[in-house]
Amino acid sequence: MTMRGTVRKLRRQARAVSARVRTKRDGGAMSIELVLVIPILFMVLALVFGFGRVAIVQANFDAGVRDAARAATQSDTGDQAYSAATKTLRDATSRASQECTDTLDVEPIDNFSSGQFVTVSAKCRYPMAQMFGVLPGHMWVSSTFTSPLDTNKEFG
Repeated sequence: MTMRGTVRKLRRQARAVSARVRTKRDGGAMSIELVLVIPILFMVLALVFGFGRVAIVQANFDAGVRDAARAATQSDTGDQAYSAATKTLRDATSRASQECTDTLDVEPIDNFSSGQFVTVSAKCRYPMAQMFGVLPGHMWVSSTFTSPLDTNKEFG
């Protein structure tokens, strides 16, 4: 056997031994990585889900306030506008949370005359358990929407 052949044979043997040693040392590394990464992944997914749920709650409440302002502009008096806005908003929030309906606060509508604007401002309290499943406490949601009154209509 030549010197070159001997060197090649030793290199092959060294690679084989190195591969065996490497697999013995790295045998549990994958399970340790999973134990560390999986909880972090679940926490990130839970946060994404939670913030998405908060965005949905806020968007639904905004839509309810918008509908309430539009319903108020169809009324003839300020008192009727307030009643219409409150009823519309209660209907919109009752689908999402009874507790929100119970804590709903709609500000009175002032200056109800032709060419003016009706502004509906409301807030309510959503239970965190409805949004995140297990968290205690509540989150306040508020929104404001302005809608113009018809300039060609006489208001009493």
